[in-house]
Amino acid sequence: MKGTIAEHFLKKQMKNNGTLMQGEHINDGFIYRFENGYVHSINGLPAIEGPGHVEYWEHGVPHREAEPAIISDNFSHREYWENGEFIKEDDI
Repeated sequence: MKGTIAEHFLKKQMKNNGTLMQGEHINDGFIYRFENGYVHSINGLPAIEGPGHVEYWEHGVPHREAEPAIISDNFSHREYWENGEFIKEDDI
């Protein structure tokens, strides 16, 4: 997972004060979105977004059909993932 900033979230339910994380949380200039404790894209929005960086996740794994799930390095590096399985990567 070259481009991700969130490998530590992979398949893990996150809690805050004993409660599963839900909705948007902001940390160090990045927005993280959670559903039932998992990093998760909500309503088409990236699960993680910040300066020059977006990631689409579904229920704790990188996922986006036919489009890059992780776009990093000031939007120049793209990684394609489906259901947590790496497909390919490219640079633009």
